[in-house]
Amino acid sequence: MDKPLEGVLKLDFTELMTLRRIDDGAHSPTELSREMQVPAPTISWILNWLVELGLVEHSVDSSNLQRFSKRILG
Repeated sequence: MDKPLEGVLKLDFTELMTLRRIDDGAHSPTELSREMQVPAPTISWILNWLVELGLVEHSVDSSNLQRFSKRILG
């Protein structure tokens, strides 16, 4: 993403890349952590922050309650 958008959203590079990965189809925190080579606790914190900002939606997989996914709102 470009610098002006980064400034408007007030997100850092890793947060922006997380949004991009979600938009590209990565839905689980494990998937994001593996693809981005970022520690799972960091991904968890970023995802919670993006949910809090209203940029990402968190949902539980009804077929496997231990799995949940993320998607970009908007």
